[in-house]
Amino acid sequence: MTNQGTPIADVKDWQRRWHAILDRNGIELEGRTDPAQLPPIEEDFRLHFAFWTLDTDQGVRIRGEALGLLPHGDAIAGRIERHLRTPRHLMEESEAEAILRSGLRAVRSDGVDAPDETSAVRFMDASTISYLEAFREADTPFEGLGDTLSARAGRRSGAIGRQAYFFLSEPLYRLASFYTVRDWAMWPLCSHEDEPDLTESGWRLFKGGWVPGLDANGLFLYRLPDER
Repeated sequence: MTNQGTPIADVKDWQRRWHAILDRNGIELEGRTDPAQLPPIEEDFRLHFAFWTLDTDQGVRIRGEALGLLPHGDAIAGRIERHLRTPRHLMEESEAEAILRSGLRAVRSDGVDAPDETSAVRFMDASTISYLEAFREADTPFEGLGDTLSARAGRRSGAIGRQAYFFLSEPLYRLASFYTVRDWAMWPLCSHEDEPDLTESGWRLFKGGWVPGLDANGLFLYRLPDER
């Protein structure tokens, strides 16, 4: 993966260059956005989805080229490829609970607001409640961490880091449509290499088929259906 010189500190420039990379490789999804009339990045659906639908070898090359334009893009690209090649597996309740508690403990140790890791944890799945119903009035217990990431990106890379965080937020959310996966993919933008990875537990839970939640009754883990 190649980082082509100094990263470009402008969201519209990144947008145009990402579209140009897709054009050059003949990748279409939502049609070509007029480069003179780019939509807000939050509404640029071609960039949200096209990079995650590519064949393995082509995808690695194209994603690496696109992400190489951004600060710490090589490290972000490495995480994305790790995510895409790591299959989901069935994680036992006890392991999922241990990972959740460890993740909350690490976040709290960093001074970030999060639920007490010693709190009781409930378990849910589709046999008793749908995913949408379970999360209708629930948040992630890692919400406090997510709220710090833009500022962390700014501390790591200055204004260009905050711009990159804004630019990548929606496309990387669409990688799996889960914020814990997005935050894990963007962690290299938000931290130094010697810092503990506060997002790893959320990603591991997702790959093990679990999503953590926090509602009025406390912590819970929801087992995702196999087909999700």
